[in-house]
Amino acid sequence: MIVCKVPQQKVSNFSGFTMIELIVSITVISILISLLMPAIQSVRETSRRLECQSHLKQIGIALHNYHDVNSAFPGKQYWSRYDRALSSYLEVSSDATYSKIFSCPSDSYAFGNLKAGEISYAMSDGVHDLRKIGDGFWGRSDFRKARDFIDGMSQTAAISEHIMRPDNSLLNSVDVTKLNRRERRWFQHRLPQPVSTSKEMADGCVTPTLLTTKIKPNVIIYSHLVKPNGFDCFNGYFQPQTTRAEAVTAMSDHPGGVNVLMADGSVHFVADTISREIWWAIGTRDGSEVVNSLFY
Repeated sequence: MIVCKVPQQKVSNFSGFTMIELIVSITVISILISLLMPAIQSVRETSRRLECQSHLKQIGIALHNYHDVNSAFPGKQYWSRYDRALSSYLEVSSDATYSKIFSCPSDSYAFGNLKAGEISYAMSDGVHDLRKIGDGFWGRSDFRKARDFIDGMSQTAAISEHIMRPDNSLLNSVDVTKLNRRERRWFQHRLPQPVSTSKEMADGCVTPTLLTTKIKPNVIIYSHLVKPNGFDCFNGYFQPQTTRAEAVTAMSDHPGGVNVLMADGSVHFVADTISREIWWAIGTRDGSEVVNSLFY
């Protein structure tokens, strides 16, 4: 009898993915990552916003300690360096160059440079600018005292965010005709023709006919003429005598609004959608406006 032996096939102990299984796995992981990233970014931004609010609360406490000692808030000089005035009340050395207290973690270009004024927070000089006196928290010609806040300190904005722009060397080479909205905030916009009232200027500053003319100023004074996260705006080619020459607007890199320190030391996140009437009302210290306490 002839016996035929059939050769046995070797069974491999190696197991793995097929190409299709690998592609499916990578696709599923990519989808999960894409779903998780917005949530992670949102948590990070929430943390940055809370840290920013913490900085403003510390500044608010320092402002009131300064008032207790000097019987007034910092002011008077046009380029009033309130950050330097408050240094000793924030445990910051008087000769310090940097302090993270004056830098919002969401502000990409603010490093708390006290020497150059590269900080995230600016003092409010109000809405109207008649005779350059200002009707807000900061006094151009005097030092505001607690008794000067006729509207109430809880109803008067003291300090808000104003994002820093990148270095001039970068912006000088930028094509201003091809900027997205965020990048447009790095520039000051000019009304085609100068106007003589605050309302006309506020209306003009939010129209699409604005002309971008120059890099916006990095300053530590802002106004309430334009609502939060609008544009810095220049009033035509010259300054009429009856309203301000430019509007420096509260801005932040927080989605949807800005953090605002009120004169009483409280801090609120104010939405971009706040009505102009209420934004103007909390911008003035003695306008006798009636403000809903839930403006934020």
